[in-house]
Amino acid sequence: MPLSSAAITKLGVAMKTLLLLIACSLPAMAGAAQVPFTVHDYASGDGQADLVSFGVPFKPGELTQLSNVRILDGSSEVPIGIKSLATWPTDGSIRVALVQFQAPFTGATKSFTLDTGSARTTTDRTLVPVSWRFPRKIATLPANYLSASLVMWEQKPLGQTGYTAWEQRQQQQFSAINTEPVATNTCARTDQYYDSANSSYGIYVRTGGLQYLINGRRWAHHHGRRQIYLSGANVGHGICSGGYVNNTRYTFVDSLVRDYFFWGDEESLRVAGLVVDNFYMPHAESWYYKAPNTRGFWTEREAAFAQLGLVAYYEATGNSTYLDRARARFHSLHRMQVDNGNRAWVHNLHDHDDSEGCAETDYGSSSFMSGLLSESLIRYHKLTCDPVAAESLRFALDDLRQVNIATGAHAGQSLIYLGCPQTVSGYRDGNPDLDNLYAHAWAYAYRLSGFTRTSDRDFALALFNTSVSHGFVGAHKQFNQAFRDSGNLVGYLDPNVVGLRNCAASPTDGGTNGGSDGGGGGGNDGGGSGNDGGGSGNDGGGGGNDGGDGGVTSDESGCGCGSASSFSAVALALMCLGLLGRNRRR
Repeated sequence: MPLSSAAITKLGVAMKTLLLLIACSLPAMAGAAQVPFTVHDYASGDGQADLVSFGVPFKPGELTQLSNVRILDGSSEVPIGIKSLATWPTDGSIRVALVQFQAPFTGATKSFTLDTGSARTTTDRTLVPVSWRFPRKIATLPANYLSASLVMWEQKPLGQTGYTAWEQRQQQQFSAINTEPVATNTCARTDQYYDSANSSYGIYVRTGGLQYLINGRRWAHHHGRRQIYLSGANVGHGICSGGYVNNTRYTFVDSLVRDYFFWGDEESLRVAGLVVDNFYMPHAESWYYKAPNTRGFWTEREAAFAQLGLVAYYEATGNSTYLDRARARFHSLHRMQVDNGNRAWVHNLHDHDDSEGCAETDYGSSSFMSGLLSESLIRYHKLTCDPVAAESLRFALDDLRQVNIATGAHAGQSLIYLGCPQTVSGYRDGNPDLDNLYAHAWAYAYRLSGFTRTSDRDFALALFNTSVSHGFVGAHKQFNQAFRDSGNLVGYLDPNVVGLRNCAASPTDGGTNGGSDGGGGGGNDGGGSGNDGGGSGNDGGGGGNDGGDGGVTSDESGCGCGSASSFSAVALALMCLGLLGRNRRR
């Protein structure tokens, strides 16, 4: 007996719902692919002869079983050793795996293939502990693969960005940081201010180039072994003189974590843990709240590096203790903004640094230090979609653009150094050297608006272009200022670049509705409202700052728009619905 039209319709809806549920529960096989990569003979390596040892990153949902990773030499499977280094917090899929295999070839390079489409058939090798600075054979992955993996978060390969001058500058001026570290330079202030490892690894992801990967390792290895106290009263602090020993800005946990991801070096992770546990976790809470109209030294930068380190260490370990501490401190920083009238992180600018000329009555913000703090805030927000973080960013951006906009040189296209132009006339001019330390934040805000708030996009590009056209990048400090975040800016602006989660707020309000402790909220792609809010949009998730536990299309579950893991099941659903449609027409 044929089904009635109404029954077929109901069956179609039920089938669609069922198959979408199946989509969210399937192993992440849709990301399965064969990726060609290159192994380089590296004569300066101090690892075992012919041993390839490298971290392989995977985008969210791509890999759930290590047994599905194979290395092919032509069509022949090569025995490998493998272990997981980190997982994605959204769905538990593998974020990075350490892979080792023997590659006894002659010549400069040889091509191999990474395959994640079927189970290994060879017997696994025993992993060799990473005790070397460089392996004897070094593997590099292609830029398209690395950029999509989110190992350095949202990026685009060079040659595909549309920003030719920016692409050329980072490569042509790379010599500013492409140097062998000097062992006696024990404070990062002297030789890699603002993190040369971070900048190098970013360019590696955008190019797949060997020299950038090697340089990132040089500087991260130097930092972890020579620039951090590994024991004693100052354990976890930078090996710097005087008061600099207590400055978080000379400790780079984020690049130590990336080093662990790229090389599987457990010592880099151990040192990162020393910094986090002994320096950042007990860091004075006064760095995370400064009451309005109070005096005393305070800077955004001191909180910025500690917060970024806490979040990065959570990325590597999955230990929520560190994310929880970062959350509490971001909420304190948000309260500081609210108490100052929903502004940026306002403090006394004379006490910020009395040598820089602001009067004792001047209160305001440092543009570039606010950019550094925004970097850590954005990283935290990507992992949590916490609406308090989104609102905090919006407060800062609106205030900086209104108060710290240049009115002298580069008027309207740059920000000033410190927010006291009424006292120091030179602060009316923009600072192209620094503009790419904060331009990324407006680009991220544009992404949060669902790519609708074009004023954020346009201002991000104005700052970006001012930096590219007029900024100096010929020394390590300035090079790192220009390129530690600008690769993410390019990724944020492109709707085709898929991030970890879709935290977009309502495009009508840009994420600022909901009161002082609220957030964005509503919108077709989730959001949330209030500190304990969940997601209320069509693709939203469940409750809490980590949200995303409710609804079959929650980004937290690894499914939903843009999720590779659901593609096969959705295709199957469409096929079934097509058959139902044909049955209806009969």
